[in-house]
Amino acid sequence: MKREFPNILDTANPYKKRLLLPKQIGKLGAGYGEYQSPFGITLDDDERIYVVDFSNKEIVVFLTNGIFITKFGKGQLGHPHSIALDEDCVFISNYAQDSLIKLSEITTNIVRSEEELSYPNGLTIDSNRQVLTADRYNDRIAIFTSELIFIRDIGREQLHEPCDVKLRFKQIFISDSNRIKNIHIFSESGEFMKSIIKSQNGTGGIYFCFDLCDNILISDFYGNSIQIYTKDEELIYKIDCMGLPTGIAVTDNFNIVSACISLTVYS
Repeated sequence: MKREFPNILDTANPYKKRLLLPKQIGKLGAGYGEYQSPFGITLDDDERIYVVDFSNKEIVVFLTNGIFITKFGKGQLGHPHSIALDEDCVFISNYAQDSLIKLSEITTNIVRSEEELSYPNGLTIDSNRQVLTADRYNDRIAIFTSELIFIRDIGREQLHEPCDVKLRFKQIFISDSNRIKNIHIFSESGEFMKSIIKSQNGTGGIYFCFDLCDNILISDFYGNSIQIYTKDEELIYKIDCMGLPTGIAVTDNFNIVSACISLTVYS
């Protein structure tokens, strides 16, 4: 689906002169429209929010206006961490069982990875439908086919406890616990290129996403904040969070979706 810029005044800094106010989506609990420990999040093309509920061991889906849609995966997941969407299924990193899971929303068919992982964190899907995950305590990015057959890994010599991975500009962006720079850029073939951006806390626990203007939105777990940087590494916006933020996503209208103590939309 072709994505176009909304009507904004400043495409270099769409957050300029905006007061992003928090609105809680859903509530704590185990029922419909509830979650206990929101962690990884992602948006589909219709900007529905998919939330990984670490403690209730399921996926909860909302509209950005807060309306509950559905939930799935109960009894099929260990302690899920992060999520990525494919054409007809979702891929989930299973933190407790050190594996990835391919799960259909429609059927109960489950595919699990067999490669030995150690606390897999963030994951993403490339244009070839390969699945990349931050294999945290193996200090690498592990790459799988869409059927979760292991292909190869990258970053063993450069990464230290990677947290998240995203694709942009035909490059692989990876966040880790490096105290000098927190995001590292690799080529599609896996060659290290350079490191960028030191978060204000600088101690890792970094999850991130890109907006339509190619700004990088960082969810700083230990810094209790969301930081927005240009691709030139200029800090242009900061939100202080009440808790430890993890998953982050942004809509086409530059509203920020954050998983913290609760699921929150800043708009």
